[in-house]
Amino acid sequence: MYRIYIILALLSLPLGSIYGRTISLKSNIPIEKQLVYPNTMYVVNSSIDCGGKVIEMPANCVLNIKSGALRNGSISGNKTKLNTCSDKGIAVILKGSWLAPVINDLFFDSSVLTDDQIIGNINTLQSDDISNSIIIGTKDYHCTITKLNGAALVLRSNTKCILKSIITLLPCAFPNYQIVQIYDVHDVEFKGGKIVGDLLDHPYTSGSSHEWGHGISIKNAQRIKVTSVFVTHCIGDGIVVGGWQEPNTNVYDKAAKQVRLENIVSDDNRRQAMTISHADGVVVNNCRLTNTGKTKFTAPSAGLDIEPNSEAPWNQGVKNVLIENCFFAGNKYRQFLSHGYLNSGDEDNIQNVTVKGCTFEGNCDVHTGGITFVSSTMESATFRGGRDKIRRVDFNGCTFTGEKPLMFQGTMYKNGKGKPAGGDFGIISLKKCVIYSRKSKEALLSSNSSEIGELNDLVLDNCTIINDKETNNRSIVSRKFKGRVIENNTRRIPRK
Repeated sequence: MYRIYIILALLSLPLGSIYGRTISLKSNIPIEKQLVYPNTMYVVNSSIDCGGKVIEMPANCVLNIKSGALRNGSISGNKTKLNTCSDKGIAVILKGSWLAPVINDLFFDSSVLTDDQIIGNINTLQSDDISNSIIIGTKDYHCTITKLNGAALVLRSNTKCILKSIITLLPCAFPNYQIVQIYDVHDVEFKGGKIVGDLLDHPYTSGSSHEWGHGISIKNAQRIKVTSVFVTHCIGDGIVVGGWQEPNTNVYDKAAKQVRLENIVSDDNRRQAMTISHADGVVVNNCRLTNTGKTKFTAPSAGLDIEPNSEAPWNQGVKNVLIENCFFAGNKYRQFLSHGYLNSGDEDNIQNVTVKGCTFEGNCDVHTGGITFVSSTMESATFRGGRDKIRRVDFNGCTFTGEKPLMFQGTMYKNGKGKPAGGDFGIISLKKCVIYSRKSKEALLSSNSSEIGELNDLVLDNCTIINDKETNNRSIVSRKFKGRVIENNTRRIPRK
């Protein structure tokens, strides 16, 4: 009777418990003749030569590199768990599927493997099925991208990656690529280091603007955190947060969600320091977004661009965004830009975007509604009406320091006579703001002299306008703009 119970108990155990075995790989026997059993731990204690071949791992095994190294060839994992405590123990290219909770570039022999091969091995070792902890810091890496819309470092779900060194992109002819790619994944943290693009040596060609080569690209990703990284010299954006295109379709309905970008410096990139194009729930905190277009530029060369891409087939949106305690300076055309709804019905494509406690050393272009500036300082804000009305923009406790602090301009689109069409504005509300209006030939809050437009209401609530004596009695906005100016407890103080 007891024998029957023992047999039944054994039958109930997993196969690996019955047939599991440990085999030490020998250097004098071809490795492919030793890797024959599934559910087995294979131990490396010496230098193992793979003979230049692609070696297939049996299913569900453990590869334990205690000392020595695997050399000369490729190892293709089959849900293979990797354990290694041997520095430079991997001198082969990894393929297939792996389970490696800890990934460190210490594992790889850089005297044998190229930078691309090491970063490629790090990409291969990640698995969505486990938590991956990556450390990259033994050396600086110079990487290539070999296909359109390709990437160097690709991060998968459930991954925390700490970069302690520099990843530099070697000259790349493609107009679309990402140096660090965070696509269609969840629960990713990327921290530290420096990302350098190929702006200086990129082979720009006619027929393309080459504006989509990004440093860190986050698309259709959820619960993402990027902190303490320096991004520079990208031909496109330093950092982009956006949506995802369903494969082989024109459907762009998957927004990036719950993204936090903190303590980032994005400096001297070609197109944008940062773009948010399709997202719901983004926090940008304590970042420095500077010098876009300083070395080379392509439009719009902004510090931060809120750009929901409303043209068909995208029809995306940006909502629930907080930009807090950030610094903007030296960006070639504007420090902040919001634009992107051009068609009827798209006016709510930007919702609940708050800019709080930020400093803009230059102009902010606001082409959309749905934005609130709180306790921020800027030289000026330019409102440009599009094909549809800017419904509402709010400023609360802000300071304007420029010669023309508020400017209302017509749309960038031309009318039938080739002249800019008039801007169409809803409510522009300023509450408890300080406006340093300097000497001006026109109104205190000016419009472009060649354009006309309509403004529903400009509301000045408990504001202070500080201006030169000779402009103290002039009107608030140019007569070329139709609409009302509502002043509630607003003071005009001549500059001393």
